Amino acid sequence: MRTLFLRVALVLFAATSLTAQSLNWREYKNSSGNFSVQMPAEPEDTNAGDGSDMHTLLAFVDGVGYSVTYSKSSEDQPVNDAIFKQYADGMIKSSKCTVVNEAPASPAIPRLIGRHYRLDCGTGSEKLTDVGNLYLAKHYTYAVLVMFQPRPVDPPNLKKFVDSFALTDPAK
Repeated sequence: MRTLFLRVALVLFAATSLTAQSLNWREYKNSSGNFSVQMPAEPEDTNAGDGSDMHTLLAFVDGVGYSVTYSKSSEDQPVNDAIFKQYADGMIKSSKCTVVNEAPASPAIPRLIGRHYRLDCGTGSEKLTDVGNLYLAKHYTYAVLVMFQPRPVDPPNLKKFVDSFALTDPAK
């Protein structure tokens, strides 16, 4: 499922790198996902299609992908380090990524466990760097990532995007 997302992202990346869009940052609110984030363009919302309530919101601008992938659970899930590790390890492995760097999430969000990652993803000549945060909440998991071809300097709006992520109702 995440492999499919990576393949779709690579195709979209190739297509949009040829026809770059201008940045038009605005707040994007997603009531189903219980979050808001600054996006450079209107994101496409895709469902995993496997019966789960997992969505990926993705906007590609100037060869850079800005994405929030969230999954919603109707039942409470424990919010602890062991469950977070299972989620993060599964997400990273299914995306065919390796961890380059791991640190505390920035921003830290109360009641959520989060970590900041720099990941090398893909295989062969289709490599991507993913940078951002993974979060675990009582009813949600979130991956807030910026995706780009490896380069010596990160995209200038990476921090703006990642730092803008917030819950719309922290009690959920």
